[in-house]
Amino acid sequence: MKGTVVRIWINTLHKLYNKEEIDQILKSISFDPDRAISPLEDISDQTVDSIMTAVARSYNMTKADLWKTIGRNNIGTFYEMYPIFFRKSNMFSFLCSLNNIHQVVRKRIPGSRPAVLNMEIVGRREATLTYLSKRSMYDYLLGLLEGTKEFFKEKADIQVADKAEGRMVLRLQFEYELLEEKSFLFSKLLSLGFIKNQTIKLLFFTLLLGLPTAFLVREPWL
Repeated sequence: MKGTVVRIWINTLHKLYNKEEIDQILKSISFDPDRAISPLEDISDQTVDSIMTAVARSYNMTKADLWKTIGRNNIGTFYEMYPIFFRKSNMFSFLCSLNNIHQVVRKRIPGSRPAVLNMEIVGRREATLTYLSKRSMYDYLLGLLEGTKEFFKEKADIQVADKAEGRMVLRLQFEYELLEEKSFLFSKLLSLGFIKNQTIKLLFFTLLLGLPTAFLVREPWL
């Protein structure tokens, strides 16, 4: 696990609970809470698990509930660090952009392995989110989604549709029409960022479709 995200988790623990208590817990597992953590530093998954296990035990809660709590509260931290990623019209648009955000993370932090998060529209107001990661951090993801709902002030219903090692599929029910979002994105693609007239957009699209056919049926002497 890269040092950046581990430092974020520790900072979140400091905000959620008593800082001195958290630091004592970290020291009890031989983790120095005051040492500088480099963003590129690799911290073993075992060390992270030891931290969460010790904190959960100290506050008499399950590790699953601790991860959900951290995830829910991390959204605020991520917004402070990367506000541009949150400039979306709603929760659905934000979730659709997560893979692009993770690509930026991979470029900025060599060796990082953020999860794959694929969104797919399956109904008028329904979509599936497929999570793929060897770390299987399901509870943390569910917490992040709860935090996202709170950030965008939405009441999306989230249900686990399928779960296996390294993979979880969630079914999300939104309060608004998702097909309109999909059409809007397609319209933006056709406009190339500057074409506003709908008739011109359709003419441009028809031309694009016709070009391959024109090349296939043209006379050999032309």
